[in-house]
Amino acid sequence: MAIQIEIELDYLKSLILEMFELVKKQIFSSREALLNHDHELAEEVMRNESRVNGYEITIEKECESLLALHQPVATDLRFIMAALITNGNIERIGDHADKIAKIVRDQETPFDKELLESLHLKEAFDVIEEMMSRVIASLTNKEAGEARIIFKLDKSIDKINKKSLTFLNDYLKNHTDKIIQALWLFRIIGKLERVGDVMKNIAEEVIFYLDAEILKHKKLKYKLARKNNQ
Repeated sequence: MAIQIEIELDYLKSLILEMFELVKKQIFSSREALLNHDHELAEEVMRNESRVNGYEITIEKECESLLALHQPVATDLRFIMAALITNGNIERIGDHADKIAKIVRDQETPFDKELLESLHLKEAFDVIEEMMSRVIASLTNKEAGEARIIFKLDKSIDKINKKSLTFLNDYLKNHTDKIIQALWLFRIIGKLERVGDVMKNIAEEVIFYLDAEILKHKKLKYKLARKNNQ
């Protein structure tokens, strides 16, 4: 029985990593579609969304089977619970990639190059891809340190979002003809910021699995301590 659960846990982990790699590719492809106004690539991202959903269903069923048949405890249970939560979060990232692709698909003309560069969109996508690569490495190598870097990287996304709002306030005063494009791009930045938040949630689950460290509880204790000291 012990050997069987190890085999099934390894299979579950492989599914999570495969889904992660697929969604990472979805993010990369949505970026390339945006920067190059590539409608065919945008359509490919949209078609692959069904594959992402397929992984989500398969992983959820595998987790349910492990819980029902093996009644795991300790580290095995932590991994299955982390896998369940991570599964849903990865699917949400896939949704954001799909929505970005749809925005690109619906644009008849390419986005203005100056806007793309000034809003640091490529930089934001690069940070998201690094976040995903580090979480994949953390899971693969069982190294929580890689996952902890996610929180620092997420701050970079937040800074890009704030800078983009400041830039647009000034830019649109003299470029009223670009209002529609600017709003769509700002919406994309918002989606990338939400992906960054989702990646933080995933990193917390990975760390919980690897170190049995629940960061949310630490934050709550810190806030309560501060409140009591005020």
